[in-house]
Amino acid sequence: MGLLKRGDGGAVDAEIERLSALPLRDLAAKLLPHVSAFELKVGVYGPNEFELARMLTPSKPSAEQSLQLAPIIAEGLQVLEHAGLVRLNWRSGGGTGIEYPLTRAGEAALADGNVMGRLRDVAG
Repeated sequence: MGLLKRGDGGAVDAEIERLSALPLRDLAAKLLPHVSAFELKVGVYGPNEFELARMLTPSKPSAEQSLQLAPIIAEGLQVLEHAGLVRLNWRSGGGTGIEYPLTRAGEAALADGNVMGRLRDVAG
């Protein structure tokens, strides 16, 4: 997943449908490792919902598909934020917008395999 190949809109649509059907805690748990992978790849800060959309889909989503995915992913990120596993950060300089870097608690949850335990008490 996450390879930036083009031309398989049906597979992306299927992934949009699958992600939108997940309970919010499950969606959040699926996102957290991708937040970490993004930080390791880029070396700074965290991803935004559009960057995560590219990572979660089997091929590069179209602009329309990205706009469908963004609010779904944003809901999962909000659950992670409420659990203290990521934090909202305003990006400036090389691009503007919101990003979601891991917190120390997010790093610990990934390290000890207890992401769902940390999400247990969060509404969703």
